[in-house]
Amino acid sequence: PIMHETEDDLTELQTILENIPAGVFVLDAKLRLTRANRQFERLFGIDAAKAYGATAEYFIADPLGSLMHLHAQQALHSPEPLQFEELLPLADGGYRAFATRKAALRNDKGAPSGVVAVAADITDRKRLEEELRGVNESLERRMAQRTEELNNTIAELERFTYTGAHDLRATL
Repeated sequence: PIMHETEDDLTELQTILENIPAGVFVLDAKLRLTRANRQFERLFGIDAAKAYGATAEYFIADPLGSLMHLHAQQALHSPEPLQFEELLPLADGGYRAFATRKAALRNDKGAPSGVVAVAADITDRKRLEEELRGVNESLERRMAQRTEELNNTIAELERFTYTGAHDLRATL
């Protein structure tokens, strides 16, 4: 639907964008930065106003920058939004895992005019998944060990029962 936005509407949208806890950024059709929220700036340690016109490789060194650029190209030409899990370097020198949803922006003729991306930090979730995987593997090993111990006990009982029955028959 076509909306005739007032200045109040645009201010409201800007306030929403600035308060989303995920990094949000917009690229033009040449995949250059045209807009980013504060969270994006904070995560990557950049001033978006100074970085307008830059591509992903400006923010993130290769090979990750090239991979992000490729993901943006795929989203630009996709009829549907695309979801990626990306490991990205941060301004503090660390790395975090992000679930990044990228969608093509289209002009009034339906041609791709850019990409909007929302990057949500999933590092803690990925860490918990890895811990859970480790716990599951440990439980499986313990279960196999206990099963082997139980099978050995059963075999011992069977030998004892056989020996006991044999001895009883021999005395009769």
